[in-house]
Amino acid sequence: MSFYKNKKFWIIAGIVVAVCGAGTWAARNVMIHKNGASVSIIGGADGPTSIFLAGKLPGGETGEEGTAAAAGSGSSTGIIPMENNISTMPLEMTMTAVKFENGILTLEIDNHSGYEMTYGEDYELQRQEGDSFVKVEPESDIVWHDIAYSIPDLTKATVTCDLKPYGKLQAGVYKLIKSDMEAVFELTADYDPD
Repeated sequence: MSFYKNKKFWIIAGIVVAVCGAGTWAARNVMIHKNGASVSIIGGADGPTSIFLAGKLPGGETGEEGTAAAAGSGSSTGIIPMENNISTMPLEMTMTAVKFENGILTLEIDNHSGYEMTYGEDYELQRQEGDSFVKVEPESDIVWHDIAYSIPDLTKATVTCDLKPYGKLQAGVYKLIKSDMEAVFELTADYDPD
């Protein structure tokens, strides 16, 4: 008797397919969507050729460090890091605002991308107005050196940005954009460089 005519074979094969299907569904919908990510596999009949991961990157939680920053670290103007720090760079490369003192914004860049990454000195400052962010124009020229700084995988770098050229900054929510990374933070009081 051929195996394809055997009922036990087809019952066992059906159970194996059902279990594999249930396991695949659980892996995609329970574990991945729990973390807010999704997986796409692109390939042919001979197997997958590319796997793409997408999702919200971690970072920006206000803990002890955020509380110290919000207190202003001895300055009358403090910041509150916001929870939606995001990055458009591969995998996990995040930037978080940790302190604002005397016009200097201190940022922490955390590289968990699996690669050595680079960033430059240039940045853009935006202020939230309603539901959108609007670019803040500096009152005086800002000079940036054309230098690429590298950050190895699994390391953090501390970066400072001088916001004094922007003049007086009102209390509110701001976003600093640097090398495709964004750090959203809130100034808890007005800042005047004079």
